[in-house]
Amino acid sequence: MFENERNKKELVDTNEKLNQTLDERTKALETANRELSSLIEQQADSHISHLTREKSATANILFSGFAHEISTPIGKALTAASVLQEKVVMLKDAAESGTLSKQNFTRLLDDISQLSQLNYHGLEGAGELLEKFKKVRSESSAEESSVFSIKQMLSKIKFALAGLLKDYELDIDAEDFEVECNRESLWQVLYQLIENSVLHGFKDREHGRIHIIAMKVGKELVINYQDDGKGLDKDEAIKLFDPFFSTSEKNTHMGLGMTTIANVLSSVLQGRIAQKPAPVGIRFEIRIPTKLC
Repeated sequence: MFENERNKKELVDTNEKLNQTLDERTKALETANRELSSLIEQQADSHISHLTREKSATANILFSGFAHEISTPIGKALTAASVLQEKVVMLKDAAESGTLSKQNFTRLLDDISQLSQLNYHGLEGAGELLEKFKKVRSESSAEESSVFSIKQMLSKIKFALAGLLKDYELDIDAEDFEVECNRESLWQVLYQLIENSVLHGFKDREHGRIHIIAMKVGKELVINYQDDGKGLDKDEAIKLFDPFFSTSEKNTHMGLGMTTIANVLSSVLQGRIAQKPAPVGIRFEIRIPTKLC
């Protein structure tokens, strides 16, 4: 009887210790979960804050660069307009005083004509910059997402850009499957890449080849874009997606093409683009969902 009582007491004590241990572990686990939840929230807040700072910094670079770019044609137009006004006053004064000779009249008209052309070209250049700047905005176009065959779309792009490509070759290797996204935006991305190859990669070259491979990987459309142009050096590759970066000499291009591509892919198509190592030319990998939610 005493033995049973002792066993019973030991069993009760063991059970109490086990319950106490479970309670302690449960409390420890709850504490750990709270700490983990707090850490996740902090990291999420930190990530959002980091993205906000990045967007703000990009916007500042974009607007500062645009202000610098547009100051040149606007400055030329203002200078031409100021001198033009002086010439008109000179012509008016000479006409009113009766001292306007045929020779002076012809000379002043020639000056006015040239200044008018300078003014026009300056404003025209500013207008072109504004149009290019508008393209950087990542707003969705009026066209809604649609379902289409990626193989057929690439074939249509090749046909439509025959004038741009001229003697350059465009090879397409695409699986035949459907995607659902903003067709016009994807067209814009591919057009910009092809135009970059023609204008920059194949500059001063009679021959050049672009190879586009499109395949379905899981729930993503993966596009590999490769040309055999002159490519980029290490420093150029680092700056590739920076606003207003261009490999063109004498700043003949605004340098917003790759920025536009990255913005359209991330904001409209919910995708991404990355430059990949290539033995020759330049290579990009584009990934977008085959169906936008």
